Amino acid sequence: MDIELEPGQMSLHDVYMIHGATVNRSPMRRAGVAIRYMPGTSVFERNLIKPNSSSGYLVDFSTRPLWLLKGKDRTGKNNLSIGH
Repeated sequence: MDIELEPGQMSLHDVYMIHGATVNRSPMRRAGVAIRYMPGTSVFERNLIKPNSSSGYLVDFSTRPLWLLKGKDRTGKNNLSIGH
């Protein structure tokens, strides 16, 4: 089933839900936002995947900012100043 959003609408779904969209052929911008949460006992491995066309990842995670929303970084290994 296709769901077409009206201007100003958004879809919110679980990361495991299969989803996709056709190419945006309109002159209007289409934007997406991804928010991921992890516990304070996790380490964000910034250099785990190098961005390039052969890996399929074009986003450079080495400069991605992290925000501590609650508690503390229990590992002491997450640099919370990168990307800000």
